Order: sequence, then structure tokens, then C-alpha cells
Amino acid sequence: MLNPSISSALERVVLRALEREPDDRFQSAEAFALAYEKACEPIFMEQTVAFLMKTVRTMNPRRQCAACSKV
Repeated sequence: MLNPSISSALERVVLRALEREPDDRFQSAEAFALAYEKACEPIFMEQTVAFLMKTVRTMNPRRQCAACSKV
């Protein structure tokens, strides 16, 4: 593992981009970008959910939604 703080999916994307043989790398910047976005999607989703939960709590701290209390 390159860096234990990144996901294995993201690591695979980075390693493929760094392959020695050109045929083993992404064949276009677009293919790399799509793979990168897909690998990062869970990270962005987690951050988005955390942000939304914090916002909901701030807007109405006296009334907690059921989903908010589970986080």
C-alpha cells in the first residue's frame, strides 16, 4: 500500500497511471479522470453527508432528525 490513508480504489487508479508500460496506463486523460472520480466518489459522499448533518443540527439544534442521531 502506498499510503494507508487513501482507499484501495484510489491507490489502484494512481498505480495504473504510473505504470511503466504505456499500454498498461490509462489511454486518455478522460479515462483517468473518470476512474479518479469513481474512486473518490465514496470520499466525497461521506464528506457531503457529514456537512449536511452538521448543517441540519445547526439550523435546528433542539430538534434532531432520526438520521442525524445515528451519526
